[in-house]
Amino acid sequence: MNAEQAKRLLGLPTVADAEQIRAAYLAKVKEFPPERCGQEFQEIRRAYEVLKDPWKQVRAFCEAEPGGFSDLLESEPKRQFVGPQAWQEAMKRK
Repeated sequence: MNAEQAKRLLGLPTVADAEQIRAAYLAKVKEFPPERCGQEFQEIRRAYEVLKDPWKQVRAFCEAEPGGFSDLLESEPKRQFVGPQAWQEAMKRK
């Protein structure tokens, strides 16, 4: 699942901040509780996992682009220094 698919699943706009992502996730969890909607909940959880971590967003984007940004995946920087800038840089390179 790439970031675009995750945002569509959670009903988010193309550009969303961390608060919007969390609010959309919590709303979907209320709509599809894990006790009753196991499969849907797993998809929602996976979408949230991709979107809540900027490095996972970049990674999902790179994996969705065949041969597009494989150099970003090969030289993974230390996680503590990766932030929203990595996502913006990946979008500029596209």
